[in-house]
Formats: sequence, C-alpha cells, structure tokens
Amino acid sequence: MWIKNQRQRNATAYPVGDAQVDRRLPVRNGIRLPYQERIRLKKVAQRKEKRDKKVEKVMVFGTVNVGSLSGRSMELVDLMERRGINILCVQETKWKGCEEEEKEEFWDNLGQIIQNVPPIEVLWVGGDLNGHVGEGNTGSSESVPKQHRPLVCKINIKIIKSIQQKGIRKTKWWRLKESAKETLGESSGNEKEGKETWWWNEAVQLAVKRKKECKKNRDHKRTEETIKVFKEANKTAKCAVAKAKAPAYEEQYNSLENEGEPVERITETEVKLALRKMKNGKSVGPDNIQAEVWKRLGNTGVELLTKWFNDILNTGTMPEEWGTSTLIPIFKNKGDIQECGNYRGIKLMSHTMKIWERIMNNRIRGIVKISEEQFGFMPGRGTTDAIYALRLLMEKYREG
Repeated sequence: MWIKNQRQRNATAYPVGDAQVDRRLPVRNGIRLPYQERIRLKKVAQRKEKRDKKVEKVMVFGTVNVGSLSGRSMELVDLMERRGINILCVQETKWKGCEEEEKEEFWDNLGQIIQNVPPIEVLWVGGDLNGHVGEGNTGSSESVPKQHRPLVCKINIKIIKSIQQKGIRKTKWWRLKESAKETLGESSGNEKEGKETWWWNEAVQLAVKRKKECKKNRDHKRTEETIKVFKEANKTAKCAVAKAKAPAYEEQYNSLENEGEPVERITETEVKLALRKMKNGKSVGPDNIQAEVWKRLGNTGVELLTKWFNDILNTGTMPEEWGTSTLIPIFKNKGDIQECGNYRGIKLMSHTMKIWERIMNNRIRGIVKISEEQFGFMPGRGTTDAIYALRLLMEKYREG
C-alpha cells in the first residue's frame, strides 16, 4: 500500500516543476529548403555580414618622441606592427627649446593652415604629447605617458556608403529580335563591300530585285515552294549578270586599249645605262650569252640590242629562251646533306633578259611615286637605316 501511494506521489505535477515545462516533441515531416535555396540564403547572410563590417572601421593613431632617428627606423616599424598603429607621428627631441616669438609664429601658421581646411573634412593634428605637457606626466584630466613612450588613440570611423545613382534606362533592343525577323527578314551576313554596279542594266536590276523578294519570302516562311522559287530567281539573276557583265568589260577593255598613248621607243642611252649596271663574271642562263659579250661589241652591240628591244615592244612577243631558266640547288652548310630543305635554289636566267628588265624597271620607277617610308628593295636604302631611325626616335622620346 505504501509503494502504491509512493508511485502516485511521484506522478504528481508540481506548480513550478513539470507542469510549466513544454514536453512536446518537434514535428519532423522531412520537408526542408532546397539545396540551391539554402546556398542562396547563406550567401545573402555572408554579404550582409560583410556590409555590416564595412560600416565601421577602427583607425589607430599614435605619437612618440625619440632622441634621434638615426638607425631607429626598424624599431619604429616594429612598434607600429606590435601595437597595430595605422598612423604614427614621430618627433625628434635632440634640439633645445625655442624662443617665445618662434612659438607664437608657429601657432599662428598652424592656425592659418587649419582654417584653410574645409569644414566638411575631419582634421587630426599629431603633436608632442609626452611627459613635458603639464607637471610630471599628468595632463588636465588624464595621465599621459612619459617621454619616449608612445601615446595611442583608437578612433571608430563610420564609413558612409556611396549611393549609386541610377543610370539612364537602356532600351532592350534584343527583345525586338523576333518581331524584327518577322517584319524585316534576316540577312545572310555575307555582304560584299565595294560591289561594282556600273555595268548594270534594266534586266539585271529587275532580276536582282526579284531575287531579293524571293529570299525575303523564303526567310519569312521556309517551305519547299518558297525555297524552289528562290533557287529559280537566283539562277535567273546570275544569268542576267553574266550576260550584262561580259560585253561591258569587253567594251571597257577596248576603250582603254584605243585611248592609250603610244609607248615611247627604247633609246640607245637607256640600253647603255642598263648594260653599264650589269656585273661581270656571272653564270649564264639557257642561251649561254654573257653580258660581257654585249659590252665587248661596244656601239654595235648597243645598236643590235636597241633594235631588238623595240621589235619586242612593238610585237609584244619575247624569245622562248627568256621563259626558261636553270635551277641550281646550293647547300646551306647546315643540317643533313641528304635533306632537300637544307638546299637553297638559285635560278640562272638569260643576261639579255636582265638588260631588258633593267630598262623596264627604270621606266616604271620614273612614273610611279614610291613612299619615302619604303626602305626594302630600294636603291641606296636598306632596312638597317629604318631600324636606326626608329631607335633614334625612341631615344629622343625617352629623353623628353
């Protein structure tokens, strides 16, 4: 009986005990936030923490007196790192005191400088705040460190966030892409610049216009019928272009040929000048005639060459030997001797043809104007001169 009553007594709820405790179990239904949503919320919280940290920043200012700065730089750096000082004002106290007039002048100059600072700016002045201030090492309201001991001040700076100005709203042209395609069509993207149309006639214009209309219909509604119609129109336009282009170009060529000025005859002076520039002792070409032969003949050789060159100029036909040459491979003296890539090919051509080429070259150079910046393949110039001029210009630019 006593045991039963004892169990009943243990089951009694006390006012300040079990009756005031929430014994309900949490409901677990297995439903949670998606993984991507949890990651997003986590990043939002991290960004908020970073923004909160940026709102307030602690800056540490300090001032210290030293007897001499000679060889004390590393000690000052170690002091700033150890105490976490951002800005340190250092005073060297090896000089004696100054006169009262100098002090007054100093305070006047300092006051003028401070007055020139805009009111919106925050001004901090670091000075000699050591044991010399007041009597002993105590100031008006609090103690200050003794001489050669740093005085440190921590300041909480609130950073004002800059408000980003809203820019001009941009027109979202890319949203008009579908409607533009339906209304204007779509180009192929292969537009040719500088297209010649001077020889177009009415038939070509009508054929090209029809081809463009068929292409627009094909792009707007791509079916077998529209594709077939476009192919036929494209074929018709090409035929019309070919029929109009061929006679127009032939007429243009004939007009240029008839209107051209007659070519001047080659003179003996031109032949002598070209023959004088030919070098002796060079290998001959397929005709086995050296330039020295024409030089030995003197005026007779010059007259023969002049007559021959004029005949070539009038008829427009050259000897067949001038169209052939002898190719001689020469080893470069590097690499494998059995490798064809280690050989340099030299062509031996007719010396008489080279005389003809020199005459034509002199005539063309007298007509054509070549830019002064051209250094390669120019007589009396070389790429070495261009490199030297460029280096000289760079040196003058660096010198200012």
